[in-house]
Amino acid sequence: MTTDIIYLRGQGSLVEGAKVTSLRAAGYEVLVPGSHELDFAQRIIEAMRVIERVRPHLVVGAGLGGLVGLCAMELLDKLGAMRHGNLLLLGPAVATSYVETYPASVLHLNPPKGHVAILQGSQSVNHEAVARFAATRGIPYTAVPDGQKLENSHDVVLSMVNDLIGFDVEGRNARREP
Repeated sequence: MTTDIIYLRGQGSLVEGAKVTSLRAAGYEVLVPGSHELDFAQRIIEAMRVIERVRPHLVVGAGLGGLVGLCAMELLDKLGAMRHGNLLLLGPAVATSYVETYPASVLHLNPPKGHVAILQGSQSVNHEAVARFAATRGIPYTAVPDGQKLENSHDVVLSMVNDLIGFDVEGRNARREP
């Protein structure tokens, strides 16, 4: 069976966190790779390796994992190694010092070819910066009345996952390719 989702978690989040648990409860096979001991560049390389090896239907990245996923998929896309680029960013850390660390010539932070969306809590500190980031790159942006960790928005997360994968757990044959 193909892995449905690779979930790249945020800094300090748990492997078996609430979002991963709710995705699994909805019937999705979810792989949560990586280690918080890796530095930012190592996390991107690890994500690229896992995405290329597993070829999931969707990559979900939360917080720093969102930024890592975006970087990994952009690089894979540039290398011609992407089958498709379905990506859901949950409160991505795009307005952080990590972004300032790398010059624009190295890290453009452009979405890969495919279906990409951002979900952000409107009560989080950096929601306006994330909205601007999405607007300048043409990425669909959804704000919900929640905080950065989207603790009260699991139903919205699941709905967006269903949409980006293009099928729900019972209707796997309806999956779309970009």
